[in-house]
Parts: sequence; structure tokens; C-alpha cells
Amino acid sequence: MSVHTNVINIPTGIFCQVPLKNFLSGAFYMFMHTYLELFLLDTYFFLVL
Repeated sequence: MSVHTNVINIPTGIFCQVPLKNFLSGAFYMFMHTYLELFLLDTYFFLVL
């Protein structure tokens, strides 16, 4: 994406797209991060012990 389209998309995105996208991606990221962290920790302890 070029800078020109970014400048155009930012004002409209602030009001409708950005909060929803940030919330969804943030929640999804936190969920996946916690899930992967627990999964990796479980695998790590299973391999070590």
C-alpha cells in the first residue's frame, strides 16, 4: 500500500474500520499468543521432564 492511499484511508478508517479491526485483531492476537505460549510451554515441559 502506498502512502497516498494510506493518507486517504486514515480519516475514514478512524471512525469506522480502525477501532473494530484493532479490537478484533488485538483479541485474536492475545488469544493466539496465550494459546501458543501455553502450547509451547506444555511441549517444552513434556520434552524436558
